[in-house]
Amino acid sequence: MEFIYLIMGLIVGGISGWFLGKSNSKTSVVTESSFASDDAKKKAENFEKIEKYIAGKDKFTNDDLEKLLGVSDTTIGRYLDELEHVGKIKQVGKAGRFVYYKKA
Repeated sequence: MEFIYLIMGLIVGGISGWFLGKSNSKTSVVTESSFASDDAKKKAENFEKIEKYIAGKDKFTNDDLEKLLGVSDTTIGRYLDELEHVGKIKQVGKAGRFVYYKKA
């Protein structure tokens, strides 16, 4: 008799867990997509700021853009890589503090 109660408990618990897990996953997807759209807006705003900034400059560094946007060195590096990939800027120098960028 105890064995039957154990089996019924496992079945009911499994079904309950499945329903709870399913409802939580929907909530997290909505949350993740809202973060993604917020990140995309912020990134677009940052690219606009960068383009306005470099319009009036002959050359600039990643430190200049870090200060302008208040973001990390890694983030600026990704932004600069993207701008260089689409042909808007060119990197002058290989690495280190002597690297700067100019409009392409």
